[in-house]
Amino acid sequence: MRLGPFHPTSLLRILPAAFVGLLPFNILDGALLRVQYSIRGERIPGQRLTVIQASESDNPSALIEGAKIVNPKQCISFIPDLNFRRLGCQVFDLTQKFSLDSYESLYPFIHTAIYGVEHPIPDPYSISFYGKLPVFNPLRASLYSYKVHEVIRGKIESENDSPILVVIPENFNNKFRLETPAGFMTSIDVGLNVVGNAVDKISLKIFSRYTQFLVSLASATIVAWVLYTYPIFLTLLFTLIFAGFLFVVAMISFDKAGYQLPLAAPWISIVSVYLLGLSDRLDKRERKDWALDQKAQNLVQLDEMRNNFLSLVSHDLKTPIARMQSVLERLSRGEFGSITQAQSESISKILSASGDLQRTISTLLILSRIESRDLRIKREPTDLNEILQTCVEQHQQAVKDRGIRIVTDFEPLFLLDLDKGLIAEVASNILDNAARYSPDGSTIRLKSGELSVCPELSPPQEGIWFEIQDEGPGIPAEERDRVFQKFVRGVQESTPSQLSIKGTGLGLYLSKFFVEKHGGVVSLYSKTPGEIPPPGSPQEQYFGDFSIPRTGTVFRVTLPIEAPVETP
Repeated sequence: MRLGPFHPTSLLRILPAAFVGLLPFNILDGALLRVQYSIRGERIPGQRLTVIQASESDNPSALIEGAKIVNPKQCISFIPDLNFRRLGCQVFDLTQKFSLDSYESLYPFIHTAIYGVEHPIPDPYSISFYGKLPVFNPLRASLYSYKVHEVIRGKIESENDSPILVVIPENFNNKFRLETPAGFMTSIDVGLNVVGNAVDKISLKIFSRYTQFLVSLASATIVAWVLYTYPIFLTLLFTLIFAGFLFVVAMISFDKAGYQLPLAAPWISIVSVYLLGLSDRLDKRERKDWALDQKAQNLVQLDEMRNNFLSLVSHDLKTPIARMQSVLERLSRGEFGSITQAQSESISKILSASGDLQRTISTLLILSRIESRDLRIKREPTDLNEILQTCVEQHQQAVKDRGIRIVTDFEPLFLLDLDKGLIAEVASNILDNAARYSPDGSTIRLKSGELSVCPELSPPQEGIWFEIQDEGPGIPAEERDRVFQKFVRGVQESTPSQLSIKGTGLGLYLSKFFVEKHGGVVSLYSKTPGEIPPPGSPQEQYFGDFSIPRTGTVFRVTLPIEAPVETP
């Protein structure tokens, strides 16, 4: 999952961390080099040396003659004895070497002594140690004094045709230990490694500070791009994998190419960029969350103001409307004198309009109570059939003028703990909705019953139900999920007669809310002209007679017998 396009300005905030690649990290690079040596293990030199432990009493001429040395460059002595120098050996005094730097400075002299100036020495370089290996296997000349020639000659012929003879002191009092990247080594071991490196023409070449900076910059750029493009948990995983990849590359460069790629600077750049980028992202997220929180608080305040306004206005409107209705009813009864037929019809229309307005105000008040979480269920033993019958009687006169019949089919039901007012509102809203969209001369069917297991409930359980079916135009499939939303009215209102249908679009929303507060379910089944219900579906059960083109809508309300635990 990507977060979106990478923004270049974000990169500019954190790339300065890549400039740590210009700084030296010798101690850290040395520690990492020690790890690389330990991983690589022992390294076999290309040309084994013939090493002889000798004392100052041994005869240098006999040693060199036994080793068949014909070229002085083939003899290197770590014994500061003038006799070796007179015989043409290259003499290097290790007693004056106390640090790795001093041994490193010894490397070019030994290299030149063996190969001459025509073989250039790489620069910059570092001593590439073989490691703590017994690769030199020195012969002790004093043990074979009576036949030293034969022993040395046999050693040379078995291992080297062109030997390099290295003479080391038998009793060297300055065998101090040096800490090297390959571990602790004696001064003799270090000196022999230097000779071995020079013989094999190898040294550990070091990348320049410029290369270190470029690697740090490239690594920081890659991590920054990933950090601002992908989720945080993925960037952490990538950063760890990428750091490991750099180590593998450095290990290959060290072991195969003889180059030390400084890892400390790129790693520190990666960590710095990751921490800076993470901080920047978290700061942006915190600012965004704070802005969203402020926006939410403002919306809550606006919502409270709206609810308070609706409540105040609705309450203020109810009283004058009730007074108007009272006066109009007295006028219609002739308490202020006789009225004509035309006047009576006009008064009836005004009463009907004021009744609609009264119901709209009541609906808004209920909505205000719902949104302010001030609505509570007041359960009492209630006869559902009685509620339905009362609702039918209230709507009978309104639909009679249009020739619409309301047919009832109620099963005997026992009393159930319900909020009588809310369930009456549900039945009235659904029946009113059916009446509004039913064509003249059609039939509205209202049924009730009881089931031992109602599959609509969750979990399925015993319950009672009632349903109201009309013969209207039906609700399109794409609109059936929307009819229970606030202020939504059917899209079928396209003709002038349909556009004249009154309503706030709140009746079904409130009905669904009231039913669910009781733990029940409102189900909707509808069929539009030309629609073919799926086989075995509830639509087929209600509208399955294809010999007669039937349309319409069924609202089915199912309520559990056992009252659920109320949630605030």
